[in-house]
Amino acid sequence: MKAREVTVSLPHPALPDADWADCFEVAAAQPGLTAQQAGRQAFGKMLA
Repeated sequence: MKAREVTVSLPHPALPDADWADCFEVAAAQPGLTAQQAGRQAFGKMLA
């Protein structure tokens, strides 16, 4: 999986007092992939 940066508009309702933010997204070719499974695939290699 390859991540790409996404523009964030501030203020954001989830973090109304934030003055900066990062946002990334990945496209997965696996229908039904859960967020936990995607996270393990995306970051699992970093933990080894």
